[in-house]
Amino acid sequence: EDGSAILFARRQAALKLDRARSGTSGTIRLVGPPMFTDHVITPMFASFHARHPAVEIHSRPGYVDEALSLLRARKVDIAIAAVERLDEVDMTFHALQQSRNVIACRLNHPLTRQPDTDLQALLDFGWVAPPEGSPLGADLAAALATLDAPAAAVRFRTATAAGIRSYLENTDCLAI
Repeated sequence: EDGSAILFARRQAALKLDRARSGTSGTIRLVGPPMFTDHVITPMFASFHARHPAVEIHSRPGYVDEALSLLRARKVDIAIAAVERLDEVDMTFHALQQSRNVIACRLNHPLTRQPDTDLQALLDFGWVAPPEGSPLGADLAAALATLDAPAAAVRFRTATAAGIRSYLENTDCLAI
């Protein structure tokens, strides 16, 4: 009886090891910008998980400094960071996509009814901002500074994509 249990446990361990080596089981620990992980990475992992249900995925929010710190401390396996170039000799980087920002607004927003919109027209509406310290927040601040927009141009700040979407759906504000 004991020998049978040991043999069964050995076979199970070998099976788990084979699955882990082939990438079909185990745990993936990931950190990345909340908006990107929510809208790009999460759907990708959902598709991956459908093919590999024995893989457990742990995703957490974090920006560049925190992401790289967690990666160096081996608390995550993958760090997604919004950077153009990093000079880290102990890490390997792969570009996932080119960064580009777009302006978002609600359906039937007044700007969508104008055939041409100049940059100054964008200042007629308040802005919804991502969290301070986020790369997207820095992009918005730089864009508003280029337009000589006052700090009051930001009407609402949130760390969640759901918060931005909800605010946009119910106001004439814009978001980057």
